[in-house]
Amino acid sequence: MNKSYDEEFASISGLSCNPWVGNLFKDSAYKLLIMGQSNYGYEGEIDNISKNKNFTREIIEYAINPVGNKGKWKTFLNLYKLLTGRSTVPEEDIQNIWDKVCFYDFVQKVMTKDDSGRTKQPEYEDYVDGIPVFKQLIKVLEPDACLFIGVSAAKAFCNDPDYGSKIIRGKQSVGGVYPRTGLIELDNKEISLYFMHHTSGANRSFKCEEWREHILEYYPNILSPFGKS
Repeated sequence: MNKSYDEEFASISGLSCNPWVGNLFKDSAYKLLIMGQSNYGYEGEIDNISKNKNFTREIIEYAINPVGNKGKWKTFLNLYKLLTGRSTVPEEDIQNIWDKVCFYDFVQKVMTKDDSGRTKQPEYEDYVDGIPVFKQLIKVLEPDACLFIGVSAAKAFCNDPDYGSKIIRGKQSVGGVYPRTGLIELDNKEISLYFMHHTSGANRSFKCEEWREHILEYYPNILSPFGKS
């Protein structure tokens, strides 16, 4: 993990949890920023998680080095398949994936989950609150593309004065969900935005192959750090 951005992260208003930055991200020819939806915790954990600046990084550490089933979350397992095109990704290759990307959760507010594992979903205002953080963060990271796990944030982007006219809803659905895409400029650099179905895919609703095909057709560079075959 690369901590060279941490001093700049500390100056970002509203950023409560430091992003994961892979060791190869900063010097990558194509810098991919991946955004999850939010962090979650049981009612009694929320306060401690909210105060833990490295919680997201600890989650990724578990994803790289699982302890039992902790770290083998469907959200990430499907993400690996999407990025690599392989039905199963060996554990030794997972480190390589995380080395190449930056990751943070768009909603900085920690959401609750109950004893059955059901989670409270962020509200529209939570996504609106995430946009100022995003604007500051991309100035620091200078990504080439931003891959959103989930389309829920797109509505807030559509209503933002800077981004609203730049977000396009796909004409055809992919696996029952319409992708949203956009192209924004930052200091004369173009940054691609791609909002896709959440990879947690309840009831096997996430259609990995279809989403990968769509990205390869319209935004192939997003997959370039991982090979596109």
